[in-house]
Amino acid sequence: MSSTLIADPGSTLLESLRLLQQVRNFEGESTAFWQLFLDILTQLSQAEAAIIALRTGEDASQSRILAMHPQSGSTTGYCKELSAVIPEFSEACRKTGYAFVAYNGYSLIAVNILLDLNTQKCLTILRLPTTDKNEAAFRINALHSVSDIPAQYRLQQSALSAMKNQGRLTDILDLMALLNSQNRFMACAMTVCNELAARFSCDRVSLGWYKKGYVRVKAMSHTDQFEKKMEAVQQLELAMEEAFDQDSDIVFPVPEGCTYICRDHEVYSKEQDSPFITTIPLRKNGQTVALCTLERSKETFEKIHLQQLRVVLDQITTRLNELYLRDRWFGARLANWIRAKLSRIVGYDHTWTKLLCLSGSVALLIMSFVPVRYRVDAPMILRTDDISYITAPFDGYIQQVNIKPGELVKSNQILLSIDKKDLLLEEASLLAEKNRESREVEKARAAGELADMCISQARHDQANAKLDIVRYRLKQADILAPYDGVLIEGDQQEKIGAPVKQGEILFKTGRIKDIYSESKVSELEIQNIQDGAEGEIALAGKPQEYFKIKVSLVVPSAVVDDRENTFMVRCAFTQPVPDWFRPGMTGVSKINAGKKTILWIISHRTIDFLRLKLWW
Repeated sequence: MSSTLIADPGSTLLESLRLLQQVRNFEGESTAFWQLFLDILTQLSQAEAAIIALRTGEDASQSRILAMHPQSGSTTGYCKELSAVIPEFSEACRKTGYAFVAYNGYSLIAVNILLDLNTQKCLTILRLPTTDKNEAAFRINALHSVSDIPAQYRLQQSALSAMKNQGRLTDILDLMALLNSQNRFMACAMTVCNELAARFSCDRVSLGWYKKGYVRVKAMSHTDQFEKKMEAVQQLELAMEEAFDQDSDIVFPVPEGCTYICRDHEVYSKEQDSPFITTIPLRKNGQTVALCTLERSKETFEKIHLQQLRVVLDQITTRLNELYLRDRWFGARLANWIRAKLSRIVGYDHTWTKLLCLSGSVALLIMSFVPVRYRVDAPMILRTDDISYITAPFDGYIQQVNIKPGELVKSNQILLSIDKKDLLLEEASLLAEKNRESREVEKARAAGELADMCISQARHDQANAKLDIVRYRLKQADILAPYDGVLIEGDQQEKIGAPVKQGEILFKTGRIKDIYSESKVSELEIQNIQDGAEGEIALAGKPQEYFKIKVSLVVPSAVVDDRENTFMVRCAFTQPVPDWFRPGMTGVSKINAGKKTILWIISHRTIDFLRLKLWW
């Protein structure tokens, strides 16, 4: 029995020991490990064929072939035979740890393979070219002695994975420490690009941010400033948008089996002479907020590198997004805060569109059904019916003006004085003439000349009459105010010394206490004005003050204006008017026309126009 195993100690046994040492230190993929391990088991047991099977369920019939030996097509029949006895041998191995069945000229053996201390779901089945039970037992013992190698391999892989994870965690912690020391987005983005370029041996690392349907490059490694309109930058943004549209990592050249589109990456690679490129999205709450593009010129990005990049970028996305949102101007931050609050109510997708539609619907309902006070706007002017026109009493020259338009006047106040020099001279001449004729009358009476006395007396009376006229004009030379009021028109300050004609209008005065408002209401709105309707006016001089009015008269005839027909609406004040009110002041009046819906207020003129034009 033993002579069979050590027939050639210089070849078979030493080769098996060498392979055992190799498989114990194996660090490759599990598929290659299982095939190598099965080749060693086959060589140790000198089997014709062998398989390693893993039970995938509670039922022994549910299993998966991990490796087979040999792998040539000529042994397909052996493998089918071994696969057929997996359920039977699996149950036997579960109970006793091994299985043995002898056939005509050969035998089958099975041994449990340890994956860990508690798992016994893996076994190997071998076909031996012997039916000797003792020799089979010897080979079963030999297989038992190496059945723990897979468990050691898994422990070794776990240890290596833990070491790699520890290294990754250390890199992530170092990078996060650098990012946390930055308080501005651009400084943080530059740190990310420079650190990724150094840690992953990249020629250039670029960070782009997604905003309003486009990706814009924010930072490049070892580049403080760059022109955003450069062709290279625009091509890079197109490559980033290509990854964003597909929402997946893109590696160029495309690995075998990948189906994504990388046309823009290919164009960028050729134009910028960058043979190896990868673009990885940075996601926040499942949404892509940024993209990172890494470029190499010497080696491609392996799968392990992409995994490490994904872990690193997932950890730094939150910090980058926080700084990006914080560094924006106040309006953008406020809008983002409002959107975040509203998204809890209307959802995270299309928040502003949903809010706009909801607000529009609510506004339309309010406009259609909620009545509000409707007021008719119209231009207005202050007027008074008690107006006096003061004219020149005789021909003369203006000597003095004591008032300006807009000033208050008192009754009998001197407004204007006409030059009196000519009148005073004429008065002196007439007095002299009157005295002379008076002496002539006395002389004729003394001489008894009755005819001469009558003539002199007539001349005396004529001179006296003329003197009365001159004295009357002297009294009228000072033009007085007829009553207490305000001077509306008549700026005579610049006419001092100028001649005036008798009857020429010098001043226009009016009383303030009887002042009222006169509004020009369009014929399109006059049907909404009712007698007694209340309203308010605001004057152009003091638009911040409002005065209550009440409609007292609507003139039934229209006044033709340049643009449209208007109706005069007279309104009285319901409270004492201020002293600064003056006739002729203009402003705007708003007259109450009842309660209407906002929709009616907006559309009634258009509807009336259409009714008029489309009526037949």
